[in-house]
Amino acid sequence: MNRTRVLLLLLAVVAIAGAAFFYLRGSSPVAPLAMMSDENLREFEKMRAAEKIGDPVERCLAYPDLAEFHWDRKVVEAFCRLGARKMISWKEMSTALDEHHPEVLDEAFKSYLEKTYHKGDHGFLIWTYWWMFENASEQQRDFTQRWVEADPQSAFALTARGIHYVAAAGAARGDKFIRDTPKEISCGCTSLPRRRRPTCRKRCVASPG
Repeated sequence: MNRTRVLLLLLAVVAIAGAAFFYLRGSSPVAPLAMMSDENLREFEKMRAAEKIGDPVERCLAYPDLAEFHWDRKVVEAFCRLGARKMISWKEMSTALDEHHPEVLDEAFKSYLEKTYHKGDHGFLIWTYWWMFENASEQQRDFTQRWVEADPQSAFALTARGIHYVAAAGAARGDKFIRDTPKEISCGCTSLPRRRRPTCRKRCVASPG
């Protein structure tokens, strides 16, 4: 029997076994519950009750800790609040710039600045900048450039571009020792922070605070 036939036979066996598994699973939904311990059943009921909660933070907090884990409640609360954070989407920002309304972005980021000082949302603005702009991708480079061109006096736009420059410099530098890094790469990565300096100065002028 050649290799092709063996592979086809194995695929057929896997397909039949998978079909049987899902058939039996679907025909007897009570079977998995019957195999659970009383403690697991109580956890399962709490999970089902949590799924009915509309508020994402409260729903996350309502999920029970797994029996084998002992998580600090403050850590759980911080994790749930962080996971429920929402910010303006790339599509919304791009549409605003396409329609010549950069003020939409400024209003959004201003609200993140205000949230930063509220209990439960500490660091919201910093987190947004980190999530959206602290990387070296061409998408972020092009977007921050568009934003600055659309609103040259926006402290938020200038900060976004500065953060991107730092991330791009880090990516260009790499993680090797300087002795193992080609000179042209070293020169290239130091030029990006130099480009960041005037951006940061403009940002300070635009928003001294």
